[in-house]
Amino acid sequence: MVIGMAVSPSSYQFQELPQGLELVAPFGRFRVHTGIAVGRCCEVYEGEGLSGGGGRGCEGVPASPAVPGRSAEGGVLPQGLGHSRAPIVRHFGELQWRGRDILVQELLGPTLKEVLLSQQPRPSSEWLVATLTTHMLRGLQHLHAKGVVHGDLKPPNILWDAESATFKFIDFGVSFTTSEALTHAVQSKGYQAPECVVWESAVAEGSEDSLESAQQPGTAADIWSAGCVVVECLLSRQLFPGGADCDDVPASLRSALTSETSKTYFTRKYLNDSYQFLLRCTQLCPENRATAKDLLEDPWLQQCPRPIFYDLLNFPTRVLRFLYVTEPHPYPPLAEEVEDILVELCAKHGVVEGHCLEASLGNVYVCFRSHRHAESALDHLTDLYFMRQMLTPTFFPLDCWIRREFF
Repeated sequence: MVIGMAVSPSSYQFQELPQGLELVAPFGRFRVHTGIAVGRCCEVYEGEGLSGGGGRGCEGVPASPAVPGRSAEGGVLPQGLGHSRAPIVRHFGELQWRGRDILVQELLGPTLKEVLLSQQPRPSSEWLVATLTTHMLRGLQHLHAKGVVHGDLKPPNILWDAESATFKFIDFGVSFTTSEALTHAVQSKGYQAPECVVWESAVAEGSEDSLESAQQPGTAADIWSAGCVVVECLLSRQLFPGGADCDDVPASLRSALTSETSKTYFTRKYLNDSYQFLLRCTQLCPENRATAKDLLEDPWLQQCPRPIFYDLLNFPTRVLRFLYVTEPHPYPPLAEEVEDILVELCAKHGVVEGHCLEASLGNVYVCFRSHRHAESALDHLTDLYFMRQMLTPTFFPLDCWIRREFF
């Protein structure tokens, strides 16, 4: 679980939740473990569900009168926004501890920011770019259909969920609905749509006249941020760092995507297609930006690139792939016996729900009940001497396992 606790903005002194503290709520009992992050107004902790809930996180915010569907700090709570397939952090509920509101959510990770930092100076693979973009747009389509603007889409707020093999949104602290009168600034430097820059100035001025004269941001602001995130994956750097001047977006995009670094890793056609897609996200006029639904139908996203080896090691799933366990052959000798022995080894690390030998490749694929079981098996079985060779396991995309698309 994830736990966050807010403090007075003027003090900047965060009050830690004691390690081992047990929190009790109608939706479960939880134990606080260690702090894992500090936000603008809260602390985030890793915790444990004591009612069979597994890993969850808690996020705390200042106590205030309850407003249905909203957190005390003013954002929109993810509760009620998500469903089992929506790429949005699962929200278990809220409770209070010593006058502080505590939000309990599922524990996810790594963040997209951590992923991008770990692979620098290389850009992301085509698989990662396509997967991230698709999941982001599905999340935005879901939010926007409910009239909700995330308002702070950026790599630290996009996390990998190994259980569902999905990128999910977190941090709805500045989110708002399109039907409300917005009174606070939204979005972060480097991902801020032009209309949000103007709006931030109006908020800073503080007068009703300035707010009325500025255009209130809407769902199109999220589309701009999503485009900036995609560019960052492609370039391994921000397109508009620090909120740089973005008056000539097409020229900035074209220059970035035709750099020597970009041409080293991607084909000219792929970069041209990327440029056309990103232009639809980063129109200066919000009314001219494509919607999430329209972007999901863009030809650029209809390609199905495969993950590279780096992706298969760094994005945990519930499925493991064991390379070259048998000789590639339509009917390898003793194949079933070898597969059974390997599955028995895997079962020592967690419940195995399915397995398959792809004889033409010599690979064995094992699906666990939990990604934590798969991670444990990978840690313990890597380089284990097995049948006269070293085992070489990697994670494997869950969607490919479901489709029985093996490689």
